[in-house]
Amino acid sequence: PKGVSFMLSIMSKWNHGSYPLEGVKFEIILNNIKKEIEKRGSRVFQRLVRIHFLSNKHSVHLIAAPSEDLFENERNRLAQVTLSLSPTERKSIVSNAMQLKNKETNADSDEAIATIPTLSLSDIDPRPTEYPIDVKKNAFS
Repeated sequence: PKGVSFMLSIMSKWNHGSYPLEGVKFEIILNNIKKEIEKRGSRVFQRLVRIHFLSNKHSVHLIAAPSEDLFENERNRLAQVTLSLSPTERKSIVSNAMQLKNKETNADSDEAIATIPTLSLSDIDPRPTEYPIDVKKNAFS
C-alpha cells in the first residue's frame, strides 16, 4: 500500500536524524534519473550498480555468539518434549529420522540426477540486454 510505503520512507530518514519529509521528496531524484537516462540510456543503472555495489569497499563484520546457558536450556526443553511423547510417537520420530538419514547418505539415481536443470556458461549471453526506456511527460513532471 502506498501509505505504508510513504511511512517507511519517512521513518528511514527520521530514524537517522534527517528531516522526515525528505523521505517523500521523490521529484528531484526522479528528475535526476530521467536526465541521466536521456544522456546515457539504460547504462545509468549499470553505472549506479558499479558505483554502489561492485566498487563499494564498505563491509560489516558480524560475530554471533550464543548465550552461556543456551545448551542447557535446549537440553531441558528437549527433555520435557521427550517426556510428553507417547511410545508410539517416539518410535515414529526415530523411524522418520532413520529414513531421512538413509535418503541423505544414499546417492541419487542417474534418472533423478538427470532431472536437475543445468546451465553452462555458453548458455548465457555475455552482452547485457538493452531494454528500451520510454521517458514520458505526465502530470508530475
